[in-house]
Amino acid sequence: MINTLGIGIIGGAAAVMFYTAIALSLHRWNSGWTRVVDYLVMVPRAMPGIVAGLAMLWVFLFFKPLNPLKSTLLSIWLAYTIVWLAYGMRLVSGTLLQVGPELEEAGRTIGASEIRVKRDITVPLIRYGMVASWLLVFLIFVREYSTGIYLLGPGTEVIGSLLVSLWGTGAIDPRLGAVGR
Repeated sequence: MINTLGIGIIGGAAAVMFYTAIALSLHRWNSGWTRVVDYLVMVPRAMPGIVAGLAMLWVFLFFKPLNPLKSTLLSIWLAYTIVWLAYGMRLVSGTLLQVGPELEEAGRTIGASEIRVKRDITVPLIRYGMVASWLLVFLIFVREYSTGIYLLGPGTEVIGSLLVSLWGTGAIDPRLGAVGR
């Protein structure tokens, strides 16, 4: 339960910050690369979660610098964040589209740098959208089960993956079935 809430609350907030950083870097940038990145973030969602989880397991097994992280909650967070990148980017991008360009132009007119405009104007205007994005990402991370199955290990159990693992071994209490009905 603690791992699941940690992944949902802390991991969801970190994921939204990651999604926001990417969305802010692409926001109002007129380039062909913006469209390329927009399609590339869809790739992890184009495959089933279990295949994405297996791909993440291979990355953690065969990429030696990441190998020690396989048995930590960081591996599950990274897998969830990458798999749900397209959804998180859409949530944050939708919020960014509500900010009028004239507000950012006003900041640049008085001499603010691009980073300062984003930090002092754009991010405060989208903070409630980021909270809403965090809430939706929290719900996704808590209910996700297929991506974390291959990364499940001692100390990294989250509710969804653990239930699937227990069901696969037949170690489910018969009373649990009656509760779900």
